[in-house]
Amino acid sequence: MPHGRQLAGGGGIVFAASLTVGFTLFGPKGGSYSADEIGAFVGQTATSLIASVYLVAASIIGLIVLMAYLSETMGAGAYRRITWATSVLAAGSFLIGWCLYLTPSTAVLAAGPAPDAALSHTIITAGFVLVFGASGILFGIALVTFALGAGVTAAWARALSGLAGLGAFLSWAFILALGWSPNQWLPAPFYLVVLWGLVMGVWLIVSPSPNALTRTTPPLR
Repeated sequence: MPHGRQLAGGGGIVFAASLTVGFTLFGPKGGSYSADEIGAFVGQTATSLIASVYLVAASIIGLIVLMAYLSETMGAGAYRRITWATSVLAAGSFLIGWCLYLTPSTAVLAAGPAPDAALSHTIITAGFVLVFGASGILFGIALVTFALGAGVTAAWARALSGLAGLGAFLSWAFILALGWSPNQWLPAPFYLVVLWGLVMGVWLIVSPSPNALTRTTPPLR
């Protein structure tokens, strides 16, 4: 499985890098409601919109590749099924949420009238709920389940996965507690997920296959 391991590692790096760039460069630039900020976000160019959508799509593809491999390492059983199912649901919720997040901008670029700032803010926030509410909670469940059930994985990787899972799970609570409006920065706890993807990706690429560590050398003839 060495090639699959390296592919999964690449997926983890793509997930972390594409998500950070796609969100930070193309998210609204405010941390609290501002009609001017919402107007500037809705009025972004087609180039920015396309770049944002495909960067996030690349991130989701990378995440699916990574989680498919990690789920396989868990063997058969309930932990594996829960990890994989919640990962897929989280990926789908994130992508749907991002499309909803960009709906006001798309409406304007499709030659429609610009919605007022309050309506745009509501639609963008609905996307935020899917991205960091539904998707964040589902992915948190996936990572915590992986941490609990991946007995063959290195202990530090399970611990990091569990910590990242808690970060994903608590991201929506963090947003509500601080009264955030949609913002170009990821919620602080979610940066643990970005760090997890990057570290796991590099580790899977540079470390030997688990099979290589247990393979015995054939006897000399």
